[in-house]
Amino acid sequence: MRNLIKNELLHMYSSKEFRIALGLAMFIAIWQGVYVDIYGETIGYAIEGEIEYGGLFECWLGAGVSFAQSYWYYLVMPLIATLAYAGSVFDDKKSGYIKQVCIRSSRRQYYLAKAIAVFIAGGFSCVFPFVINFMIIAMKYPVLYPSLYRGFGPDSSEVGGV
Repeated sequence: MRNLIKNELLHMYSSKEFRIALGLAMFIAIWQGVYVDIYGETIGYAIEGEIEYGGLFECWLGAGVSFAQSYWYYLVMPLIATLAYAGSVFDDKKSGYIKQVCIRSSRRQYYLAKAIAVFIAGGFSCVFPFVINFMIIAMKYPVLYPSLYRGFGPDSSEVGGV
């Protein structure tokens, strides 16, 4: 069983679909990090005449839904998770790989190993960009608690509205 999981994980990391999904997610995460780095000084808001700037927890991709990149990331996240490795069962069936594996092990073990690999691929391709974006944003912004006076949500002008 361990060998099956190991082989599936190695196959996953070398697959074209996984690299495309991870590349798309990383593009959005780095795009948001660079956008916040360049235009971050204009994110400030005034409370009683004082301008306060957003902290790390307000600006990173996971919480800063006021950025269009966060909106787009949450919009394509299900696609990223499924694109990563979910089509591999179809590819294995089409190529005859399932028959070769099931000679050496049972179908149950094969599908369990495949399910574990698909779960890891989807999770990794969705969570790893969050970690990278958090580190990019942490290089510029201090760790401040979010303010209660700041509204959260995407701007309609950033998302394509008027």
